[in-house]
Amino acid sequence: MRRPGGAGALAGLLVAAGLLRLVHLERVPNAAHDEGNWLLAAWDLYQGRPAELPPDARFVGILFARLLALSWRLGHPGFAWARAVPAVGSLVGIALAALALRRLHAPRASWVLAGTLGLHPWAVLWSRNVVSPYALSLALAALSTLAVAHAWERSPRWPRVARVLAGQLLALGFQFSPLAALPVAGCALYAARARRLGAWLRAPGTALALGLAALQVAPVALSASAVAARGSTRPSALADHLPARLFNYARTLLGALDGEATLRDFTGRELPPAGEALAALAVVTALVASRWRPPERHRALLDLAWCQLVTGALGLAVLLAPLRQWHLPSVDAERYGFVVLGPAALVFALASERVNAVWGALCVALAAQGSLRAARFFAGGGSPDRGVFTALGGGGSRRWKVCQEHEALPGLLVEAAWAAAGRRPAVLVVADYVFHPLHFANRHRHHTLVDASWQAIPEGGGTYVFVLWSPGVFAPGFAPRAMPEANARLRLELERGPWRDRRRVRVLVQPDGSPLLELWAATRSGSSGS
Repeated sequence: MRRPGGAGALAGLLVAAGLLRLVHLERVPNAAHDEGNWLLAAWDLYQGRPAELPPDARFVGILFARLLALSWRLGHPGFAWARAVPAVGSLVGIALAALALRRLHAPRASWVLAGTLGLHPWAVLWSRNVVSPYALSLALAALSTLAVAHAWERSPRWPRVARVLAGQLLALGFQFSPLAALPVAGCALYAARARRLGAWLRAPGTALALGLAALQVAPVALSASAVAARGSTRPSALADHLPARLFNYARTLLGALDGEATLRDFTGRELPPAGEALAALAVVTALVASRWRPPERHRALLDLAWCQLVTGALGLAVLLAPLRQWHLPSVDAERYGFVVLGPAALVFALASERVNAVWGALCVALAAQGSLRAARFFAGGGSPDRGVFTALGGGGSRRWKVCQEHEALPGLLVEAAWAAAGRRPAVLVVADYVFHPLHFANRHRHHTLVDASWQAIPEGGGTYVFVLWSPGVFAPGFAPRAMPEANARLRLELERGPWRDRRRVRVLVQPDGSPLLELWAATRSGSSGS
């Protein structure tokens, strides 16, 4: 019989991870929000034009957009081939990390790592969209930790090459997030704690590795500092309501580890409070248990992973505080969970080498059940949007919601407007930033896109198509109220404004029949409609 840590188990888990990432990739979850920024930048590059991100988003490089454009050149411009970059890229990174563990004589840990990161709901759902490149950051967090341990704590055949490679993996993370500073700090903490910092710095190839890494990091760091200097985001008051903020911060990070925070954001179907507390307790217990009789052969790697985990948990708030709400109050703040999930998965995996295969199977099963719940939701579920703030019961963000039709929602809306206008461009009116990817989906139909929450609806536009959230999408306690109020104002504008020939041309619902969207067509009074 094949050992549980054999190549077959590893291959099977990677295949399962691939299926979770690639099936219905174009339409699940809905393309929304900041995906529009990356898609438009990539489209400019694909068309041979210079591209840049909005000023407030220039704390990372343009590499992610270049990868999206490259994917389109290899395949076809569209949501699926763009999303294939984080989906396939993160899976390749996870596979390489698992194979590296096998080379380090940790066969059981290799499949536990592949299963935990490959099937975890955070890793799966954030690899299925291009709102941010954080799925790639997660894979790099695990892979770079292994590379650092191999380059400085073992005796590689080519030490200079190994150290330069490790440095480049750490530096590459800065192209995707400033939070890549945390794995670097974790390495420094480990070296200092083990009293090996001086030896690391004097090791052959370290100076070259640091120099080459600095060349990659410096341009991104300068751009990020310019964003901070402009004050484009407002820092939070650091100590107001501190106990409540600390609780919310811990809840979000633990929810990122057990997957419940991700399910809350994407589906609104997280566990009830008692179940959430038990899941968090299970994670904490597993982390504490991993310190009991750690495997001697891999003690250095386990200690490095623990330093990465502690640095991520404590350093995240420090890095966010100057520019963001450090206590992660919004439901989607769980996206920063990669800073703890990567090292935590390594800790769980390495502990399985000393415990037994049952431990590893439980880690994989706990990760997989969250993704299976998410898959079930997107296949046949539905939920209202309960709001933005975790502490106020928020969850089930409308931006991720899909419709019963097996089509990407932005493309469906653009084509519905085209049909409603008699196969001509229309004025497509929305009142929510969630619809930002319509700009990319509209690249061939040339509708006039208007966000009525901050733009005036132009006159003389022929056919106007209004996109409205259906009653029931916003839960009664939704906060902040500005978002449902913008939708209500647009509905009132349609009902009482200067519009004639109003007709509802499309009603879209969630897979379980829950309300989602309505499309209304109208012409402006006094307009010929041509």
